[in-house]
Amino acid sequence: MDSTAPRRSEPYTHAWLASTEAKTSYILDTLHIPHVIWGDAVFGYLGLQLTITSSDYVIEDEGFAVAVETLSTFPEGLDFCCQAPDPTDITSTNTSPPCPWHPHPRPKGTLLPDAHFIVNDKHHLHLYRKSRLLWWMPRLQEPRNEEESLFMCTCDPRLPPPRATEHRGGPGRGPADLAATHHPVPMLKPHVYAAALVFLAVRNVAHEIEAHWDTELDKMAAAMAPCPLYRQQDVPDVFLEFVARREDTYVSLTIFTALWRRLQEWMPPAEGEPVKDYRRRRRWLEKWKG
Repeated sequence: MDSTAPRRSEPYTHAWLASTEAKTSYILDTLHIPHVIWGDAVFGYLGLQLTITSSDYVIEDEGFAVAVETLSTFPEGLDFCCQAPDPTDITSTNTSPPCPWHPHPRPKGTLLPDAHFIVNDKHHLHLYRKSRLLWWMPRLQEPRNEEESLFMCTCDPRLPPPRATEHRGGPGRGPADLAATHHPVPMLKPHVYAAALVFLAVRNVAHEIEAHWDTELDKMAAAMAPCPLYRQQDVPDVFLEFVARREDTYVSLTIFTALWRRLQEWMPPAEGEPVKDYRRRRRWLEKWKG
């Protein structure tokens, strides 16, 4: 595996994150562990100019432990300099000094990964269990026809052209690693990713982490403005109102029609502590649940 794993190659040695994403995806594919990218990297592939400091992945629960164990044993292939599978313990590391991933106390509303690694002393690799962020979805990377599929890959020609992603480190549709490694990375289609963010925002209303998902929705709106993929007009009114003052066509939420009825049964508990002034937010939440 180490002889065939993708490596950084000139002239892309400065594209730390893009290279890491391809290498990580290659290893997970080799292990047959379904996964998709998550977080700011998704917005970067859609052409949004962001300072991206981490590569985030959502992984099927049954493969999570294997993924963490395997990635932690391949520092030479992924250039990991520090492993800390328990993000709640900054001393959980086999290097010295302790892992600098996040200082204590952490800011309120911080989304903590289920596992993380430090890459090249500069960037981070975050892993999340699917049951935590995408509990309502079918199996990740489940094969379907193109029209019904919830997934795409970073080499999709409908993504922004290279000039829109040159901030990622070089030419290539989506991540710069495509030209260097020829290994596309799986991702959610834009409208599905937007749907996931709405689910998470609704789930965490009146909790401190809600602010994080509100920020992510703002990024999604900004990313979709110049990248009008999969726009549809059959968005339920309740969701159009939910994203009021954002672009009202960037979310294609037809998949919510059936799922919404079962949402409360499927939805995991909200994360973090409730906000102190929760009464107004509780009334607001009941409006959407009703």
